[in-house]
Amino acid sequence: MKPNIFILSKAIQTGKTTALMQWCNIQKNIAGILTPDIEGSRKLFDIEQKTFYDFEVKNPLPTDEITPIGKFNFYTQIFAKAQQIITKSNADYLIIDEIGRLELNQNKGLEPVLSKVIITYTNHQAKGCLILVIRDYLLEDCIKKYQLQQAKIIQDTAEITTENECVGMVLAGGKSSRMTTDKAFLNYHGNAQIYYLAEQLKMVCSEVLLSINHNQESKIDNLFEYIVDSDSYKDSGPINGLLTAHEKYPNTPLLILACDYPLLNLTDILNLKYTFLKHQKTTTFYNHQTGFREPLLGVYHPNDLAKLLAFYKNGNTSLQQFLNTIDAIKLEPTNLQNIKSIDNRSDLEAIKNQINSHI
Repeated sequence: MKPNIFILSKAIQTGKTTALMQWCNIQKNIAGILTPDIEGSRKLFDIEQKTFYDFEVKNPLPTDEITPIGKFNFYTQIFAKAQQIITKSNADYLIIDEIGRLELNQNKGLEPVLSKVIITYTNHQAKGCLILVIRDYLLEDCIKKYQLQQAKIIQDTAEITTENECVGMVLAGGKSSRMTTDKAFLNYHGNAQIYYLAEQLKMVCSEVLLSINHNQESKIDNLFEYIVDSDSYKDSGPINGLLTAHEKYPNTPLLILACDYPLLNLTDILNLKYTFLKHQKTTTFYNHQTGFREPLLGVYHPNDLAKLLAFYKNGNTSLQQFLNTIDAIKLEPTNLQNIKSIDNRSDLEAIKNQINSHI
């Protein structure tokens, strides 16, 4: 099922509203609200009616007429107007710009209408698609509050009407010999890690599959698409998963996440994808303290996967060496802890305690 909810998420003052204003100009049957800054003052724009309303308060008003957000004040009645606009849509696209701390933490602003609108789309009871604008630092909290796990996260309006450029793959076919139990099915976040990562990838990629070995096939939930390591690449470690998937998707980049990294977050996954898209070159995370790349957290360009096949046929199985050979892009994570690999029992207990202490 194609996504019917998109989340446009980038940092503050990176042109989200401007990009949507431009995108709206070339679309038909589109509605909702935008909040552009015009000559230093925030406005509310009714997309369908093409009407601007003064939104930001510049002069003193009675406190019951304003809604403060940080150091700024806004007309409370315009929030009511915005709620009215977003409930009347029967458009192909409904835009809500934007969800902020007022809605997230105080249930004010666009609430309670916002929650009701989102539910109609998550339950597929509304026509068309919903486009939500959320700042990057509020993204994960908003996903949890509004149950947006099935939404597609984007950073460019072009992604709304085109297919996603990457296939997402959870790399889970390792032997887990040091852990002595299958790492794919360890539960760090309320679900087996293999499924938790797949759900994360569904918010980033249009197609997601699980890369597994023959012994895991009978254990996989039939809700998830999977691919079994090929016998053609036996004893090659994670290269098997990459080359097996490359056979199926010879012209498509692969965004791979191994099950070994329970602290990897959605922000890092998005950074990985968009760094690749910007440079169109194989990209993996990099640990500057150790000087090593993380080959199992990356996006592999199809041209490089073809080179990987030749690399393997020449008797090589080190992805670290391969990435150095092709001079892949090194991306540092938001926190080095996020790319810490958990491979043994003592690390497992420590990381579970760490995760539980933050719940």
